[in-house]
Amino acid sequence: MTDGAELAAARRELAEQKQRLAFALEATGIGLWSWEAASDRIDWDEATCAIFGRAVPSRFEAYLLSIHPDDRERAVEHVARALRTGKYDDFELRIVRPDGAVRCVAGKGRVELGADGAPKRLVGGILDVTDTHRLREELSHTRKLEAVGQLAAGVAHNFNNLLTVVLANIELSIARSPPELLRSLQDSRDAVLHAADLVRQLTLFAGKGRRSPHRDADCAALVERTVEMCRATFQNDVRIELELAPDLGVVLGDAAQIEQVLLNLLLNARDAFDDTIEDRRIVVSARSRTNPDGGRMLELCVADNGMGMSEAVRERATEPFFTTKQPGQGTGLGLSSAYAIVTEHGGRLTFDSRVGAGTTARVELPGTPPRASEPGRVVERVAAGGDGALVLVVDDEPDVRRVMAVVLSTAGYRVLQAGSGAEALDLVTRHADDLRLVVLDQAMPGQSGKSVLRELRARVPTLPVLGVTGSMTPFEGTDHALQKPMTADELLRAAEALLASR
Repeated sequence: MTDGAELAAARRELAEQKQRLAFALEATGIGLWSWEAASDRIDWDEATCAIFGRAVPSRFEAYLLSIHPDDRERAVEHVARALRTGKYDDFELRIVRPDGAVRCVAGKGRVELGADGAPKRLVGGILDVTDTHRLREELSHTRKLEAVGQLAAGVAHNFNNLLTVVLANIELSIARSPPELLRSLQDSRDAVLHAADLVRQLTLFAGKGRRSPHRDADCAALVERTVEMCRATFQNDVRIELELAPDLGVVLGDAAQIEQVLLNLLLNARDAFDDTIEDRRIVVSARSRTNPDGGRMLELCVADNGMGMSEAVRERATEPFFTTKQPGQGTGLGLSSAYAIVTEHGGRLTFDSRVGAGTTARVELPGTPPRASEPGRVVERVAAGGDGALVLVVDDEPDVRRVMAVVLSTAGYRVLQAGSGAEALDLVTRHADDLRLVVLDQAMPGQSGKSVLRELRARVPTLPVLGVTGSMTPFEGTDHALQKPMTADELLRAAEALLASR
């Protein structure tokens, strides 16, 4: 082979090696860079430019402008230490792309020395590790939710038992109250039901609960309640204005979840103000409209006069874990949770925003016209006749057991009470011929409700059992189950249905 042929073959081999190296770099997503200290000359390849979303900076100071403000001092110190020690340590820092998106990058490099032994050039590679960081944050968040879920499960059980007592006593009082007290008692009843919804929402968010069935939620009351809570907790310099159209009607859904959507939007609006904005104003409005097909839609809007969002940020606003807030000031879950809830309710969440011109978040949900209230419903149900049927109420909490017994007795049932599994089974044996129904709590010390249920089935297979539970774990195996706190109406309806079925 001639020298020319050897040279051509070597060149081809070198070109192939370069191509393989380029393919490898492209596959990994690593960008290459260099910086000459004396001339302040920076060189980036295409991959590095793509990671930063900008052209090669002209000098080191221009490069620093692409670094997150909170990380710039650390970046300067990192380079200075490399020039001082001759060792370039691995690094991670945040960058800000021209569209406002914050990304996290990791890099490796080395220090090249000149003939005089002094640092001459820094060279290395950089990789976008934003997705890895998101996975870490998601794992950390999941672990936190698991801990919250364990705590919430215990709190929910005890809290729901307390709410059961309060709710039943309120409903019994409604049945006997004079007209002038009726509205106050009904407001108290609604507050207890709302508290129960909040417990369900907490346990659901923490992964320990079950979705509650959708019910009619008064749109105006829901909005007013959430706005008043924010007015009481936001800074005094944030003004919240409320504009409610008449006859908003109701939305079929989980009231606690819809309130969570509105709360997340209000929190996002509150955080949209920087130090340059003096008149900080949030306008919450609600109106309804009739669609061409005759359906009704409710529209909730939260508008602020804050910093606004760029188009790129707006498009990613509902992505899980995407946030433009400083570390520790947001998880990136608020708007994504709101979007998921609205979508699950058959609605739509959109944003109108421009940088410097504020943001308007718009929620559209299916609704119905206002429905006639039923103030006498509880009274009518509590006064219903139980025909003297014998019912056994089993619950280890004396107050819960007693109030369920009162509700059933008021409706005409004869009631036996048991505070433990052993006591319940003894009463079942002694009254087997007359007993028509057992109301059985799931979580009891000693012999659990599930254990009692198994023995009941073995002794009296045809005896209907109504399960009640203050936890979020379903009470399986019963003929019907109720979640505490249940209303008097729900308890009586379930009892009547089980008796009728036998």
